[in-house]
Amino acid sequence: MRKIRFKLSTLLMCLLSILVFSACKAGGENPFPDHPDSDILVYASFQPFGVNKDVQMIIEQFNRVHYGKIRIEIKDYWGDDWETAAQGRERLMVELLTGQIPDVLDLGYSNGSVAMLPYRQLVQKGYLENLWPFIENDPDLGRSSLLEPPLRAAEIDGGLYTIFDSVMISTLVGAEGTVGDRISWTMADLRTAYATMPKNATVLEYITPRKQVAEHLLGMSIDQYIDWESGQCAFDCGNFRTNLEFLREIPEEVVWSSDEEVNRELSDRMQEGRQLLAQTFLSSPHDIQKWDGLFSGRTAFVGYPVEDGSVGSAFFPQYPVFRWIGRLAFPIFAYCLTVGLLYTHDIKKYLIRLGIFALVSQPFYIFAFHPWDWQAEWMNMNIFFTLLVSLLAMWGLHTQKWWLFIAMFVLASLVNFDYSANGIILMLIFYLCRNCPALGAGLCILYWLPALWNGYMEDPKSLIVAGHAINWTIFGMLSVIPIYLPTRTGIKIPKWFFYGFYPAHLAVIGVVRLILKV
Repeated sequence: MRKIRFKLSTLLMCLLSILVFSACKAGGENPFPDHPDSDILVYASFQPFGVNKDVQMIIEQFNRVHYGKIRIEIKDYWGDDWETAAQGRERLMVELLTGQIPDVLDLGYSNGSVAMLPYRQLVQKGYLENLWPFIENDPDLGRSSLLEPPLRAAEIDGGLYTIFDSVMISTLVGAEGTVGDRISWTMADLRTAYATMPKNATVLEYITPRKQVAEHLLGMSIDQYIDWESGQCAFDCGNFRTNLEFLREIPEEVVWSSDEEVNRELSDRMQEGRQLLAQTFLSSPHDIQKWDGLFSGRTAFVGYPVEDGSVGSAFFPQYPVFRWIGRLAFPIFAYCLTVGLLYTHDIKKYLIRLGIFALVSQPFYIFAFHPWDWQAEWMNMNIFFTLLVSLLAMWGLHTQKWWLFIAMFVLASLVNFDYSANGIILMLIFYLCRNCPALGAGLCILYWLPALWNGYMEDPKSLIVAGHAINWTIFGMLSVIPIYLPTRTGIKIPKWFFYGFYPAHLAVIGVVRLILKV
């Protein structure tokens, strides 16, 4: 029974690890039957991985209150995955062209973009309604109750055709005494401010690669290069050449060894006046206090330099929680690997399978996360290599081959494996505490506790609490719940599904990046 229980637990843990990478389709049937006299309003959604559950609850409440009069019908065009999403997008665009226009259209938001659908084209073709008149004529709303600047930033020709509930501001911040009390500037202004800095100072964080700066810098002036109505592009203006000259001064590639050392060095450089600007994403008033502290005085959010006098900062919808949720996956993997070590019939075949899928997954891993430089990034190892080395180390411990354990621990620490030697440490906890789950849970919590004081204030993924940055890895602590939760289930899933899922989902991420050009 003990053996069966562990196998069932393994299956459930693996299933949960997949679920943290994939959002479940929001479903649910209408609790009220259709009323023949109801007027129907269509809510069409292209939100990734289904309609938001909060939206579903609001719609159900609306239908309940207005039963027999008006009913909102949800049409989800995204479906279950990216393949069905592509088909749903095509179907939605065809319906719009044929006059089947929904009453409400959820454009679907993603990090760094206003919508997953061609927002400007939909506006130009007259499919979307200007929302400002509705807001202004609403007695319980009105413009005065809204934070207008983010909404005005999303305007097209003075009309507001989309709305969102939260935003982040992409901008540059620097000490007000050096960059001036302003919210916009030109490249000449930036160089004048930089000329007052010490000789060993840098414009931005010394670890910032050229590609990252180029995306933001050129993006802020993209309207000067592209005629959106005609689709014509022109890059022969002086502004573009000026930006390219500045980008040549930014290192193309940056390599560092320790996040802790980098965080300490960045903090010292800002406080000592050896760094002019920092890239940041503002999401709350606490961020302003944070930067005042890092620069040892009042700061100004000057944005990226633009030549036409406009503001070089940008609003975009905020969805930071997905990376937090993803931190649950690796501890669950480590737990499943420990159970496999203890109960596998053939450890050598187990290791060979991991090795094969590590090699198979590596091209997909590079394709998904480091496509810009295959040769330089080839030694960034995917998670299967981490699991392989961790399992080898724990096999050495289990069979008292101490040399193997030590060798694998050193290898995981020195080579650029995803999660480094953390996999071995977590597996060691699960292995030694296999007969004492309470102790195992306690040690796991202690393992993640340093994240409370190891946060990086500049990292947009950090959790900011009362002006203090908590490292986003703290969410790995929540993995103790699914790991140590007693399970009794008869679910049987082929083991090859779990092996194949990883390279398959990496391939999907890579294709999406190509489509979205990010």
